[in-house]
Amino acid sequence: MVVIETPDRRPVHLQIHDLLKGRLASGEWAAGALLPTELVLARDYSVSVGTVRKALEGLVNEGLIVRRRGKGTFVQSHSPKSAIDQYFRIVPNHGTKVFPHDIIIAEDQFLPTEEEREILAIPKGKKVHRTYRKRLIEGIPVIADILAVRSDRFPGYDWSRWSAVFETPYEYYDRKFGVRIVDVVERLHAMSADQPRSEILGSAVGDPILLINRIAATFDDEPVELRKSYCNTSQYHYSTRII
Repeated sequence: MVVIETPDRRPVHLQIHDLLKGRLASGEWAAGALLPTELVLARDYSVSVGTVRKALEGLVNEGLIVRRRGKGTFVQSHSPKSAIDQYFRIVPNHGTKVFPHDIIIAEDQFLPTEEEREILAIPKGKKVHRTYRKRLIEGIPVIADILAVRSDRFPGYDWSRWSAVFETPYEYYDRKFGVRIVDVVERLHAMSADQPRSEILGSAVGDPILLINRIAATFDDEPVELRKSYCNTSQYHYSTRII
């Protein structure tokens, strides 16, 4: 049984929410794991099932867990379906969203840029692991990606090798390093294609492209990945849904 701290005057369901989130952050339940039932959790915390349900709803809204009718509540995993539903926003102008095919161009450790150092809080003297890749949709190069992570946060990082095992980098971070992505912020910028990007995307230098700056964070709002996606939007567009 877990005792709720009395000095905390917030609603009990918020306290339960934070306790459950802490257990998720600790890795007690792995990605894809089945959580205890609402009844079991209610007994563990000596609260009502309704209170537990409200706490779980908060975790569902944050994308940390998922409910499956008739099966139970599971820790969210970064499967291809969840990745394309939650994080992939590039859609053909005439067609439906499909998962891209990735080609890794290069991967190595580098001294961080000022932007990488600031966003990822990289200590002085530490390096960043950077992956350059091309993403194709139906055989057409649409996105030139640069993924950057702290080398000391992901020791032995080798996405070029493990991409054959894990479907997405986020699944790789979770299962190989115990780093779960729980929040993503994207900023969009219009720009002109330079020579390196035009060669990857098959566009002309100066053609308009879309730059997506993405910061992916784990628990406690810790940024762990900085991603720059240069997108050829001649036949594609960025699409999101606001509820």
